[in-house]
Amino acid sequence: MISEYANQSLTWKTAGTLNDYNEPTYSTGTTIKGRKEINNKLIRDAQGQEVVAGSFIVTASAVAVGDKIDDKLVLRSEPLPDLDGTTQFYEVYTV
Repeated sequence: MISEYANQSLTWKTAGTLNDYNEPTYSTGTTIKGRKEINNKLIRDAQGQEVVAGSFIVTASAVAVGDKIDDKLVLRSEPLPDLDGTTQFYEVYTV
């Protein structure tokens, strides 16, 4: 069902190892399908701090905190299971 609404092409870069400056390196972009909505929302990040997210994304890809979507840092990624317990899609918030 989510595939009917997730019709936008997004660029997903996964976080890799740290470089000499203690910054994460990123993979080359992979195109995924999703639904991106631009809005400002107050959320809690992985460290529990309140931050303002600039966009909300719904996708079936397993996006993790620290990755980038359309060159925006992922602050929060929540897997949402179906009634049988399998993950159907992820709610992702980016800066």
